[in-house]
Amino acid sequence: MRPPGPPPDPGRPPQPGTVLPMVDLALRPVADDHLLLEIARRMVDWQTAG
Repeated sequence: MRPPGPPPDPGRPPQPGTVLPMVDLALRPVADDHLLLEIARRMVDWQTAG
């Protein structure tokens, strides 16, 4: 399930605030799911790498 709004441009970084809400939604119901935790961690790393 994607957040509302246009799809991110491959040549541009995602808009601020798009990844963290997705991570929050992913972690809320399954905080003990290591796979989702790892995916969320990599998404945040990719977002903050710039």
